[in-house]
Amino acid sequence: MPSVAIVGAGLAGLATAKAAREYDLVPTVFESAPEAGGLWRPRTGSVWPELTTNISRFTCSLSDYPWPAGTPEFPRSAAVAEYLKSYARDFDADRAIRFGCRVTGVERVSGRWRVAFSEGGCARAEVFDALVVATGFFGRPVFPRVSGGFDGLSIHSGAYRGPAEFRGRRVVVVGMAFSGAEIAAELARDGAAVTAVTPRPFWLVPRRIPLGGGRRVPLDLYGNTRSARLGPPGAVAPPPAERYRRRNQMLSAIGMNPGEIDEALRLDPDSTDPPHVVVSDTVGTEVVEGRLRVVAGRVRRLERSAVVLDDGRRVDADAVIWCTGYRPDLTFLPRTVSRAVEYDPTDIFQPVLLADAVFPQEIPGLSFVGMYRGPYFGVVELQARWVCAVMASAVPSPAPLERARGVGTARETRLARPRPQFPHNDLEQADRIGRILGVLPEPESARDEKNWFWDAPVIPAHYRMMGAHAAPTVARVLIEEARARCQDAHENQEGCGTCQT
Repeated sequence: MPSVAIVGAGLAGLATAKAAREYDLVPTVFESAPEAGGLWRPRTGSVWPELTTNISRFTCSLSDYPWPAGTPEFPRSAAVAEYLKSYARDFDADRAIRFGCRVTGVERVSGRWRVAFSEGGCARAEVFDALVVATGFFGRPVFPRVSGGFDGLSIHSGAYRGPAEFRGRRVVVVGMAFSGAEIAAELARDGAAVTAVTPRPFWLVPRRIPLGGGRRVPLDLYGNTRSARLGPPGAVAPPPAERYRRRNQMLSAIGMNPGEIDEALRLDPDSTDPPHVVVSDTVGTEVVEGRLRVVAGRVRRLERSAVVLDDGRRVDADAVIWCTGYRPDLTFLPRTVSRAVEYDPTDIFQPVLLADAVFPQEIPGLSFVGMYRGPYFGVVELQARWVCAVMASAVPSPAPLERARGVGTARETRLARPRPQFPHNDLEQADRIGRILGVLPEPESARDEKNWFWDAPVIPAHYRMMGAHAAPTVARVLIEEARARCQDAHENQEGCGTCQT
């Protein structure tokens, strides 16, 4: 049986190990930490205990693994970590993990992959038939280059563990993506004097969208059907500018325009630029009640007890929390591979150029899983199933021309200006991989009395209804649960779009 080395035991690595076992491969997962879960690890990950997911458990899930009964609709980080560990345990993927093993280098040798790693202070190496890089995006925290020095506490959001040590202090939170927004609101609610600095405007939307009759539907399910996002079968997709305009209009209807916070952040609902979204139930409240200040700008200089913005404004501070993102840690790749995938460690949006965010152009036996900048578990899981199906010869490896076209598309995405919030369309990506794997039903064959394929919110379970390793009984229960949760979205909000960007 072919052997496969998997670097990383986060979501991507665990999904790959499980898929490898399904395809009768022999996986070995190298994990430098003492526990699985990646960024969700409760003690050594990048999230803090009180973090709550901004997508619901319906889409923050694996396709054939339901959440335990009683799980909140938006789980906390510890619950996500336990869910992933249980998934690995119940599907026997955890036996493939070797903890405390840091991969230090890889190289192609006689058609196979030699993996060098450190284990227990000893340097070792083993050879495998294939290599999967499953380290994901959250490898190393990014700190912007700014001049000057700061005497107070300065940490990255990955080191933040709660508001207690900041209570009563002046805190500047730099960056207003999901972590920055939630940290700023949590600190303000707990008694810190918080100024949040954002480099760009964003639509502020809640986790649940209010519908008629007092119902509130999870944002990630709202309008997230094929009929709403793709139109009827055979419909021609609008050009990007029109698609962005429609999304901006929809976000204006369901969210808060940041111009209500700071006029410099005002957004035009008719704009054809790609929208950026911050999902939070608390930022708006903290701003309106005067506990949180949000300003537009970038930090250009540090002073002993302040940060200075690009327009010269000075913000006094006792602490700075940098919510400025992450970059992948691919230092173990040899230069030949880094060059081949055009690895740019300074580009946190599109750091490598791959076909479908999975396959490099001309490197046999190498694939990437989780090098996908998006919030949904389903795409990462489908990537894992795809690479394992290729390794097991269950589906053909993408042809050289197909890979070249895919890399070209990735290069266009890297060069696009303005950049969208996410480089990939999650539904298009998932359906494309599902079609290749033979796990995506044909639209007409999927029609039944409930027409789940077109009218139920798309969740990972859609890709377990048929094909290899199908679990239709479990999948249908999950699909119907999601449909029931937001049934009014289609009865009361005819023609609604989606806030996916």
